[in-house]
Amino acid sequence: MLNSLIALLLKEPDAELIASALVSATAIRMAAPNWLEVAMVAMARRGIDGYQQLSRWTKLIAVIPTKGRNLGLCQRPRCLDFASLRST
Repeated sequence: MLNSLIALLLKEPDAELIASALVSATAIRMAAPNWLEVAMVAMARRGIDGYQQLSRWTKLIAVIPTKGRNLGLCQRPRCLDFASLRST
């Protein structure tokens, strides 16, 4: 998920495929530390425009805490697996 959002922000070749998957997904979860890392990359690479773009995408994502029983929540099978979208 982390790399997928960064690819969207940087308009990399897979960005359209990732955007399509984000929009059509039923449940997307992201650990809070990963969201923070993406936000830092967005600000560093694209400034406030990058952060605003990230904010639009993260409206589709449930950012969850990573302590206690929620630690493994992002690894549940119902979460979208962006790695499987890449062509081999």
